[in-house]
Amino acid sequence: MENPFTNRVAIRNPEDFFGREREVMQIYERLRNMQSTSVVGERRIGKSSLLWYVVENGCRQLDEGYKFVYVDHQNARFHSATGWLREVLKSIGANGDCIVASKTVSENLVAFSCGIERSHQKVVLCLDEFERVFFRRRYGFDDSFFDHMRSELGERKMAFVTATERRLRDLSMEGKVTSPFFNVFTVTRLEEFSEVEAADFVTEYSRRVGFDLSERRFLEDRMERHPLKLQIVCDKLIQNRQRTRRLGDAELVSEVEAEIARFFLRRYHPRRMGAWIRKHWTAIWAMLQMILEARLRRGGGSE
Repeated sequence: MENPFTNRVAIRNPEDFFGREREVMQIYERLRNMQSTSVVGERRIGKSSLLWYVVENGCRQLDEGYKFVYVDHQNARFHSATGWLREVLKSIGANGDCIVASKTVSENLVAFSCGIERSHQKVVLCLDEFERVFFRRRYGFDDSFFDHMRSELGERKMAFVTATERRLRDLSMEGKVTSPFFNVFTVTRLEEFSEVEAADFVTEYSRRVGFDLSERRFLEDRMERHPLKLQIVCDKLIQNRQRTRRLGDAELVSEVEAEIARFFLRRYHPRRMGAWIRKHWTAIWAMLQMILEARLRRGGGSE
């Protein structure tokens, strides 16, 4: 049986997307009037998967007059305002060559808007990792860029669905962007699954993969509401099935917590580090134990 829990990146297939009905409905309801949405949530909470779902289902939910585009701001093509404007036009089938580096920012912005209008489509840009643009002023993402985009969004000539870890207002202040760009957005907070969503996830996948009574009990006793953490627990249960000697619950818990720590360890602000370590100490300790045991086994095998 294929393990459906191995994915650790954004979900692109709408059939594999689970939950988030309220957030999806809010986004589509706003887009009916070409209103923009700012999706805010912690890392790995599922923001990218949500954007992909909105893109893949947009025309079915609304109508064929819409054009949905996913933009990943980690991609170098979008690291400058000139590249951003050019690539967006290309992605909607317009002429991106009208955006030229030798032109002024204003000339390129006007050319961009003309390209959007000539497409005769309701363009919706789903902008992932959008916080990056607030700190690239020297690459053309200056106040004139944000002022122009705010004007276009305000006149509903296009719409944005952005995904960031922090509010656009806070990012604007930190990036010293004086444009009131952020105030044309409605904020949608992306949190952990609700208890109902988490329970429905377990019920649905128990049916698909046939979790037995002991596996369901393990899941229910250690119910995670964070989507990726819940997926990791399910993944480890499937992996445990495939072992010649299955791990006991205690060993399996250590393995789950070590895997979770591997995905959620990151650099934190020093003021927050102590609180973060206390919150995740069990998982950190489990990972350190596994590292130590692996080194001891390697050392023992070489003697």
